[in-house]
Amino acid sequence: MLLSSLIVGPVHAIPLPVNDDALEPTVIAEAPFTAKQKTLGATVGVLDPEPGCADVVGNTVWYAYTATTDGLIHADTFGSNYDTVLSVYTFPEQATFELVTCNSDFPEGHPQSSVDFQAVAGETYFFMIGAAPSVQGGALTFNLEVDQPFEISVQFGQEPLLEPDDVFLFGEVVCTRPTSIAIEGTLTQKVKGVPNSVSFTVPDVSCDFQGSFFLTVPGLFAPGKATVVFTASATFDGEIATTSDKVPVSIIVPEESDGVP
Repeated sequence: MLLSSLIVGPVHAIPLPVNDDALEPTVIAEAPFTAKQKTLGATVGVLDPEPGCADVVGNTVWYAYTATTDGLIHADTFGSNYDTVLSVYTFPEQATFELVTCNSDFPEGHPQSSVDFQAVAGETYFFMIGAAPSVQGGALTFNLEVDQPFEISVQFGQEPLLEPDDVFLFGEVVCTRPTSIAIEGTLTQKVKGVPNSVSFTVPDVSCDFQGSFFLTVPGLFAPGKATVVFTASATFDGEIATTSDKVPVSIIVPEESDGVP
């Protein structure tokens, strides 16, 4: 009987990342620090804690940094190509991981993660980056910065609502220190070729590294294109941060909910 030969090629398993184990993290010698790595081969170890800001995570990798001074530490996964969960821990007396902070989506609804926390000199902080549920890892970018400059940013929603002639503006703020942000600006729209410009003020937007705001701008506005021009400012321990921008928006009429008169 003639037997056929079956030729099987080599099977290439996805290698484990060197920082797959919680007890063997990549040690960060100095900041600022950026690392890029693939996490598809990462596993979930028996020592991996539940992050607290997500039900479960997969494909975890670890980093560790020992603070040289008291101060603010910022870490994020901006630049990654998958949905991440970033959590920070201490490991007192090599006993159990204690959660410092955790973030899944920053800003809310976005797939990357960002944390800020006050560090204590001499303390080692462990950073666990996992893939969000139903995600299997990917190309990770991990960034860490110590005592980053005091900065603020303001982002207006691109589709403010019209009810009925007034405009409902909303937006998000981001800050590198907990602070309150004051925003002043104008909403301008040309209606039948005639500019309609109304000033607005948002005096006290609470920003605990991120925040949100909304306001009603009264005026004879209509659905269509408009422009928001604004300046924003904040203070922290005598430092002043400012930002300004000109933002195109599209005023829309909200959809009516079914069953609501």
